[in-house]
Amino acid sequence: MAALTAASPTLSAGVQVITFSAISIALTYIGRLLFLKYGDGGGEGDATLNQRGARFIGRVGKVLEFANGEGVIELEGMRWRAKWADGQTSKVGNSARVTQANGMVLDVEAVD
Repeated sequence: MAALTAASPTLSAGVQVITFSAISIALTYIGRLLFLKYGDGGGEGDATLNQRGARFIGRVGKVLEFANGEGVIELEGMRWRAKWADGQTSKVGNSARVTQANGMVLDVEAVD
């Protein structure tokens, strides 16, 4: 638009607004067509996007607290509430592997 104004400084404000609007609509439409053809087109994305806990499944963290089958583990420098499977025990400092994510609570199992 700046190039058009520089090339024709005598254009009225109304013509500039109409030209800007037409160019904006055309580029938006062309961009959408190009995105649908070459972009992801709304296809399958990352299934764990916005589910941070789900990204930790299979990872091993350090046990910070443990009592009665529940506690806190550290993964990537962050503290997460954790729940161990029935009958499993752990000690502070041991490792635990994430098996499932339920919201902000991670299900874990002891790592030998």
